[in-house]
Amino acid sequence: MLKGGGEVFIHGFQGEEVKEWIRYQKTTNVFIDSFLEEAEALCYYWYSLGPVALGMSTYVLLNEREIELFKRFKNVFELAYRWFLDIQKAEAQASRRGWKPPWSVCEGGHLRCCSPRS
Repeated sequence: MLKGGGEVFIHGFQGEEVKEWIRYQKTTNVFIDSFLEEAEALCYYWYSLGPVALGMSTYVLLNEREIELFKRFKNVFELAYRWFLDIQKAEAQASRRGWKPPWSVCEGGHLRCCSPRS
């Protein structure tokens, strides 16, 4: 939908456009709200962060305050994602150097501290 980071797509769908949008969404890996089948209108907000994106749909237009709140959330999400990428990169670099972290990831994604190495 959007190619580069920082790009924004905001669009309102009405009537048959909503039905077309549902058909398109069914070809992707996204959750489709069952209420959407009955909706007459849909507002879609999509922010590209480069390799990932953050999207939200509403059944009424957001006011300026709500759009600003969503942008703030997008900024926090973007920082968290950038932090994740930095950690992933650091782990890969450390792994190439033979270093293993003093923790491991358990089932469910939780961190577990390992006993110190001698």
